Amino acid sequence: MSDFEELEGLREAYAELQLRVTRFSSVEQELINTRDRLDNELDMYKRLHIFNSAALKEQTGHDFIRLVAEAIIDVFELESSIVHLERSESFGGSLTYYEGMILEGTNQEDLVKDIRQLSLFIPVGRSIILQRESLQDIPIFTNFNEALCTTVSDPESEFKFILIGLISNKNAPLYNKPKKSHPTIFSIFAQQVESLLANRQKRKQIDQQILKIQASDRELKKLSLIATKTKNGVIITDHQGRIEWVNDSFLETSGYKLEEIIGKKPKDFLQRDGVSEEERKLLSEALRDKKNVEVTIINHNKEGIPYFNQLEITPVFDDKGNHINFIALQKDITAEMMFKQEILRVNSRLEKITSRSSIGVWEFTPSTNAGIWNDVMYSIYGADRNLKDEKL
Repeated sequence: MSDFEELEGLREAYAELQLRVTRFSSVEQELINTRDRLDNELDMYKRLHIFNSAALKEQTGHDFIRLVAEAIIDVFELESSIVHLERSESFGGSLTYYEGMILEGTNQEDLVKDIRQLSLFIPVGRSIILQRESLQDIPIFTNFNEALCTTVSDPESEFKFILIGLISNKNAPLYNKPKKSHPTIFSIFAQQVESLLANRQKRKQIDQQILKIQASDRELKKLSLIATKTKNGVIITDHQGRIEWVNDSFLETSGYKLEEIIGKKPKDFLQRDGVSEEERKLLSEALRDKKNVEVTIINHNKEGIPYFNQLEITPVFDDKGNHINFIALQKDITAEMMFKQEILRVNSRLEKITSRSSIGVWEFTPSTNAGIWNDVMYSIYGADRNLKDEKL
């Protein structure tokens, strides 16, 4: 081999070596870039973890939204942020919070209007990067160079929120442009926010339900105490009128034991011959139409002894309007009725005695200045029976 050929071979080998070195440097730089990107993403995931830990702590709704807005800036190293939450009125309506000097002094009403306009560019459930060209036609966003955005909605919890991270035109050189990986990580962040917010709403609902249950439990204990200690009989039936519970006063009056009457209708063992057709019809129609009813009837205890029962029945409905129970209050007024009957009997006998003996009887009430004569008095004085009481 000549010296010339050997020299050319060395040049080719050197050129190939230089090419390999260049390729190696390129690969090395790519590896460095990849390592930097991974390190950057790892840092973002660490900051996401810090946000998640902080967000799990007990705090008000406004503090939670503020924390989300701050996290957009801290986690993704952006200049400004906006969090807009739209909820049903049952959850307190809409809420908007922003961070960043460039947004200071922004009119809240205009901001909400422009946020809703911007959201038209954002597919629900996805994160995107909007460039200056897409922002320049929306008044409040004309001063921004880039926007990292996402929209998430949860029909079950009745809320929708929009998360926006921004870099202004003025300060764009001071910030790194959002990378291709940012939307993916921003979506993960949005999912965390959605989950946290949904859990907060559900926890709030659960807390409210617990308070209602506790209040209902206290009320139930009070009602149970009243129902147990009252001297009146209390009956609770199902929607068909079958007994589910009675208090001790009812058992004492009726003479039955609880196990003897559970599942039965009161009329099947309390009512016998003696209930008028008018009273029976009144009760039947009220129960059929699920209406309140008050009536006095004659019941019979286990020994067959009758007693006068002043009865009030009230239908009970659940929150959806379904009829679920009847509550009946029973008062034994036998002594009162017997006393009234005795008075009527005595008055009748007295009337007969005075009439047959021609004894005039009159009564005067000073408080009302009214007088009452019996028939004999009218006959003795020959007075007109239509004469007003005050002229007697």
